[in-house]
Amino acid sequence: MSPYRPSHNVSLTQHPSGVRKPQQNRYEISGLNTTHPIEPFAFKEWALVCEALGSGEQSLLVRKGGIAEGRGGFGFEHTEFFLFPTWFHGQIEKIRSKSASAILNTTPDILQLEYMAYIEWSGFLTDRQKAAELATLHVLDETVIEERFHYCGKHQTNTPGIHVAFVRVHRLDVPVVLRMENRFGGCRSWIQLPKMVVGTSVSVLSDQEHAERRHLLERILNPNISHRSTAETGKSDGSCVRLTL
Repeated sequence: MSPYRPSHNVSLTQHPSGVRKPQQNRYEISGLNTTHPIEPFAFKEWALVCEALGSGEQSLLVRKGGIAEGRGGFGFEHTEFFLFPTWFHGQIEKIRSKSASAILNTTPDILQLEYMAYIEWSGFLTDRQKAAELATLHVLDETVIEERFHYCGKHQTNTPGIHVAFVRVHRLDVPVVLRMENRFGGCRSWIQLPKMVVGTSVSVLSDQEHAERRHLLERILNPNISHRSTAETGKSDGSCVRLTL
């Protein structure tokens, strides 16, 4: 049996130098959008993990799901989304990042969303050893991985394992500023945001750095496969890139 189950394998259009242009069918872009805009979504993640993703220190999202995910349980439902930081004091002991900043004890009234993430591959990993080997791609402490791997809460699968997503993170040129609302709270991973104007963004990793992370993930999950070169998998000149897991 395969140690992981890929949930999707999507192609992602990249632009020169990692610059990401806003997509008209996703967000309301002033003067450009002639279609009905789709409400943007955000993925709730610990503030220190968002910091690690935004600094290029982390390239994976690792999740089992919250208690309020609904009957269907957790899933990576969206492939493009904002990173929505969440605060609680205990998270600083649960990560391995040496560059972690001080953490707030409470959620601020005004939020700044600085990053967007684009999923290139996601799957459900059931091999505990391979889950441990992913440590070079994230900053979570091993105790967190162990807890999430074996967690079987309400609406969660009884199968030990974790949902993993390989992402490319972009920093927004102009952060999105939101006032905190009650509906943003709760133990759930996804929230829908108001319509907004979104500008350009730039990747926090170079194309080469990101490709190296991709190849590392491939080697961990499929150590016996042959790895294609950048020229074979796609170029950063606007062509589509597909993770081949």
